[in-house]
Amino acid sequence: MESDLPENLEEKKNVLSALQKKHPEMRQPEFREINVLDLQQLRTAADSFSKEELAQGSFAIVCEGLLGYLDFEQKGIAASNIRQVLLEKGGIWITTDVTTKESLKKIWGNPLLAPLVKRFAKETKKDMYENSFDNLETLIQFYQDEGFETELVSDDEVTDKLSSPKKLKLSPQQVHQALRKHYTLVLKPKKEFPVSVE
Repeated sequence: MESDLPENLEEKKNVLSALQKKHPEMRQPEFREINVLDLQQLRTAADSFSKEELAQGSFAIVCEGLLGYLDFEQKGIAASNIRQVLLEKGGIWITTDVTTKESLKKIWGNPLLAPLVKRFAKETKKDMYENSFDNLETLIQFYQDEGFETELVSDDEVTDKLSSPKKLKLSPQQVHQALRKHYTLVLKPKKEFPVSVE
């Protein structure tokens, strides 16, 4: 199942339809608008998976390009909602949205990426810098405090599994340089988690 902003979903559908004409064996994902801040929408999406599919133990919620646009209150709501669904269905949460103020400073120093990030910020009216964590330690602590076990995986650890560097004729050194400071966060909900009562 694939979820995104409505205009992005339409574009993805068109791309996949064109690919399917060349590769009819390719399975088309289900496209759905899902608001991660709405627990019922997440539950409804998860309920569309059969018990057999869930029993295979391969259920995951994957976020890429989302969390940087959420403020900290929204990040907490998203984490709570995802945790609840994962406790009900099993599975893990995977996100490449490992954005810190340190990493954003490096992006802004890149003449190719800086205009893109600034344009997104202007169009979305979201301050990615203010919405990002100070460093990796505060990011990990936030999600642990939200009831998750966390594993931070360096993208550099999976270079041997990538097919694109060979096609792009990139050397191992170039791939290492590109990926050494990029991470993926794998989160598993803690079964026992104290809830504070205010």
